[in-house]
Amino acid sequence: MKKVKISSRTLTVVVIIAIFVASALLVVPMMSGATEEGYPHPSRRRATVVHVHRHPPRPKAQLFRQFFRDATITTIEGSVAAHFRNILIIEDVESNNLNILLPPVWRIGSKVMNVSKIFEEGYLSPGDNVTIKALQKIVTNRNGTSLIILLAYEISNDSNGYVLYAVLPFNVATSND
Repeated sequence: MKKVKISSRTLTVVVIIAIFVASALLVVPMMSGATEEGYPHPSRRRATVVHVHRHPPRPKAQLFRQFFRDATITTIEGSVAAHFRNILIIEDVESNNLNILLPPVWRIGSKVMNVSKIFEEGYLSPGDNVTIKALQKIVTNRNGTSLIILLAYEISNDSNGYVLYAVLPFNVATSND
């Protein structure tokens, strides 16, 4: 008979592989709580943890939610002093200048146009008397300084009879409506 020489390195590698395979075959069924029938025993069930990943809200959405949380509806009467981009400057009855934010898209009858077209086509001009319905939010800091934010959603031009409606992804209504 021929003697086979096995080196110690080869023997060590074979033993490590055997231990690895044996542990995989023994540990997995024990961890899952499997019985001889293959189903887990009720006392050995493991709790399943499900992690739901929520995406953080977008900054604009957070600003809108925060603005609308305490916003109130207000009516402003005055005359158009000027406009710049999406800001309408109104001189109210008490000669105060109010800066009112205008949404980017407006409807006049069946025409829909962006805010700059309203002024280019003469629907609003400096000196026109207007009545504006707006959402208002007043924020006061700890030093007593207040910031008044006005967002228009309807403008009635009393000088020429036009009524402009903001095109918004929501409807504005009071609880009295």
